[in-house]
Amino acid sequence: MTITTLGSRFLAAFNDIEKHIRGHLKADERISFTQLAREYAEKKRLPSQHKSALVAFASLRNAIATAPTTVGGRSRSRSRRLSRRSSGSGS
Repeated sequence: MTITTLGSRFLAAFNDIEKHIRGHLKADERISFTQLAREYAEKKRLPSQHKSALVAFASLRNAIATAPTTVGGRSRSRSRRLSRRSSGSGS
């Protein structure tokens, strides 16, 4: 399994977790995941280790999403590639 595949799997799982927490808290997209995780942990009385893990997952998500990759000899960030794909102007 390649790193890209592992990163994609992590991002998919993270997005599912974020969707669940946002839905439970009825939070909009402007609220950071870290803030959501803290609020969710407090409401659900999660152990501090679980809250810390959620915050660490957010940091890892950010690192994966902004990690540069080399495509066709050019380096660009994953978030830039994803935004181009979603807008339909991929290269």
